[in-house]
Amino acid sequence: MRSAQSYRPTNAYRSIVQRSCLPCCLARLGVIGTVEKRRRVYIVDRTRVHLDRVESLGDFMELEVVLKDGEAVEAGVDVANSLMKTLDIRQENLVSCAYIDLLQALD
Repeated sequence: MRSAQSYRPTNAYRSIVQRSCLPCCLARLGVIGTVEKRRRVYIVDRTRVHLDRVESLGDFMELEVVLKDGEAVEAGVDVANSLMKTLDIRQENLVSCAYIDLLQALD
């Protein structure tokens, strides 16, 4: 099932971008690089499945389990592990760092 979610800037974000130079703002935050990607989001029960195509890196999948109020993190891990098993994703295929880290390792 395809997610109907869309990620749009909030009014506060729009006003900041319109009033100032975005690169200058990012430089002040200590931005070390940029990641160019295309993302599709699907919903499987209570898991958001992010399919990313990252320039210079390839394709990735991220599972984001939405926990109920007060629910233990371990319950979410169990849901993710079950979905990983269904999708035949193995532990050795997992990446534990950010895309920017992978891109910097290419340089």
